[in-house]
Amino acid sequence: MTLLPLVSFGQETKQVNVKSQNPWQREEYSVLKSDPKVKHGLYRGYVGGAREVLAMEGYYTNGQKDSLWTLYNRWSNKPELQARGRYQQGQKVGVWEYYAGKNELEQRYDHTRGQLLLHKADEKSKITFTPVGTSAALEREAVYIGGITTVMNFIGTNVRYPVDALRAQKSGTVRIAFTIAPDGSVSNYRVAKSAFASLDEESLRVIKLVPATWVPAQAAGQPVAVECEIPVVYTVR
Repeated sequence: MTLLPLVSFGQETKQVNVKSQNPWQREEYSVLKSDPKVKHGLYRGYVGGAREVLAMEGYYTNGQKDSLWTLYNRWSNKPELQARGRYQQGQKVGVWEYYAGKNELEQRYDHTRGQLLLHKADEKSKITFTPVGTSAALEREAVYIGGITTVMNFIGTNVRYPVDALRAQKSGTVRIAFTIAPDGSVSNYRVAKSAFASLDEESLRVIKLVPATWVPAQAAGQPVAVECEIPVVYTVR
């Protein structure tokens, strides 16, 4: 960690450069000189190790995310947007835009009003939704705030290949199911399709970590419960 004197936003600050491993990442930001625990000013986060790429950038004001923030697709070799919007006192406000690959707009959501303004379903997605407690056909599947791309990126970032599965050369797809209630809350996590014991456990752990920010499914004009299944794919290279 390096500390360099800097003056910004009317308060004296120090510039910080932090590197960490597993996963590799590097952070550049400023902290208040009077309280080094409080971020204040421009923030940039990088991933990728030797092939370092910018993952996110934005601003902090007195320790809280503030103003415009931009997130980039960490899995792309070229700069690709993942999300863009504003924070106010650490909370997302106003209209945020969320992107799939190749800077394609996937979703637009108003976080202040709690309104889904635009959503483009991914026809190639392996995520499924099955109605619970109703025979009516779904008019709209449950929608993740931030888009399915956000969900899959979260899984890819947080999953860890179990050591025993690697040693045994075990691979495959685990499907984790859970219920999304009419109010958008999530419960009843379970393994719907097994691949290997430790792969199942790791998949369940990571899916439970996904923030439960869902717009509920609709049938007959009403919000309904659905069971969602998400695949987690493991490949031994």
